[in-house]
Amino acid sequence: LLPQTPYNTSIPISDVPIPTNTISDALSLTFHNSSNVISIHDLAHPITIYMPLRPGVAPTDQLDGCDTPTTLCSYYNPTSSKWETNGCTYVNSSSTHMTCKCNHLTTFMGMQQLFLPNTNNGGGSGG
Repeated sequence: LLPQTPYNTSIPISDVPIPTNTISDALSLTFHNSSNVISIHDLAHPITIYMPLRPGVAPTDQLDGCDTPTTLCSYYNPTSSKWETNGCTYVNSSSTHMTCKCNHLTTFMGMQQLFLPNTNNGGGSGG
């Protein structure tokens, strides 16, 4: 049996806002029973998801002035209207795809979290 809750996974992918730090296109995975969407979440064994990377982008790309990015497997939560990462783990990537493991199905996207390098020189007197 698959777990079911009233979690809304039926939002059209065209209505999902796309952030600027994406490295893959949005991928929506849902199961239907007749005309109803079946909510799948809290799986004991995560589902492996392979997402094609956008052309010319790799998870190891580094932008000028930024430290190495952290690759994230994210999903769109229509309840909070935000991209979130809980329940999804980045596994690895190739030059064309990234692999994630998630314990639920919704709309997914690969993203990079960029960090600015620490430019603070301490400012105080060292000992």
